[in-house]
Amino acid sequence: MSSIASIKAAMHWQPLKRRAACVNCMHVEERLTVGISTWWCKSGNFLTHALAICNRHHGIGQAPKVMPDMPGSRA
Repeated sequence: MSSIASIKAAMHWQPLKRRAACVNCMHVEERLTVGISTWWCKSGNFLTHALAICNRHHGIGQAPKVMPDMPGSRA
């Protein structure tokens, strides 16, 4: 293992595609608009950011995560 890989492993570093975010959520569809990628949340029916996150996140190929409600939100 290289020294960089060892440092990353010690820090529990994760690349973007492995972190919980809209970019890897099964509810989000990537759309190409005039050569620019945008992300559309099919669950909420709105445009979102790749690095956004909500309590409905469900990673592609992963079991749903139980995430606490956001402060001030209603069930």
